[in-house]
Amino acid sequence: MDLTEFNDGKPFDTENATSGGGNSSLEPGRHTMHYAGADMIEGKNNWKAIKMLFEVDGTTIVISNTFTVGSDNPKAVDIGNNSLLLLMNAMGVSSLKNTDELVGKSVSAELVRADSGYLEIDEQFGKTWQEVGDTPKEDSTDHPDPKEVLDSDDIPF
Repeated sequence: MDLTEFNDGKPFDTENATSGGGNSSLEPGRHTMHYAGADMIEGKNNWKAIKMLFEVDGTTIVISNTFTVGSDNPKAVDIGNNSLLLLMNAMGVSSLKNTDELVGKSVSAELVRADSGYLEIDEQFGKTWQEVGDTPKEDSTDHPDPKEVLDSDDIPF
């Protein structure tokens, strides 16, 4: 099929892909993501994982993350379980029997560009999941007390 009648006659090029209609691609960094579903996936050595999908806020981009819940390697299961518990905590969920309970929940996560060129979640074994709107606390010594500024003789009025 000839595609030159579309895309202003330019070839479709994945190098220039955008984030769903905008003129710039989604940049790595901390983003709000909304839970968008889950599947069970399986592999070798009795490996089972929950593959969760998240839609990046303000885009149509969906990114997945896996949580190992079964394996011949108990350390992998511990890491997966811990990451899932930290995700639940960041989403405000204290108990989870079914992933459908996460519908309507959001989380903040760091996205990085993988070697493949695609964005992926950099969860660092669950350490980077954050509640939406939760920002790192600033060091109070970096900013003067507003009361001190108002009482200062340096104010020009």
